[in-house]
Amino acid sequence: VVMFDEGNPAHPKVLNSLFSILDGRGSARIDCVLDGDGNPVEVKVASNVVIVMTANIGASYRGAQRMDDAFINRADCTVRVDYLTAAQECKLLTACTGINKPDAEVISKLATWTRKESAKLAGGEVTSAASTRKSVCAARMVAEGLHVVRACKLAVVDCYHDDTER
Repeated sequence: VVMFDEGNPAHPKVLNSLFSILDGRGSARIDCVLDGDGNPVEVKVASNVVIVMTANIGASYRGAQRMDDAFINRADCTVRVDYLTAAQECKLLTACTGINKPDAEVISKLATWTRKESAKLAGGEVTSAASTRKSVCAARMVAEGLHVVRACKLAVVDCYHDDTER
């Protein structure tokens, strides 16, 4: 199994080099990687290799590029992983950080609200919302003694202001 985590920040040349592997040809010439003689490296992949790639599709992420449809269509299958429900996120926050359930509920409800509002503003597509990573960040601040409201402001709310407003 070969895992490419978050493929969309990758340089387009890197993704293009994977086309022939994903097409089932079993090898790819990587022009940007040279052998000792200055020739492009040819990477061969065994027939029983499974390639898994993650990507942040549908939301705006800094440094991430939109995945090319031709690239996505080469996948044998795609699995959409959506945000956790507020209850699932609350459970995650208490398990990962040890904060109490009421504080975890405040954080998870705020994150869920930002996701719903973002989807409304963008016609159903979440374009900018509090990630689970932001929720965990807020929960860690609470675990370290910060009040939950202040932690939410620092980890979640402040992300939605222009730098000029700070």
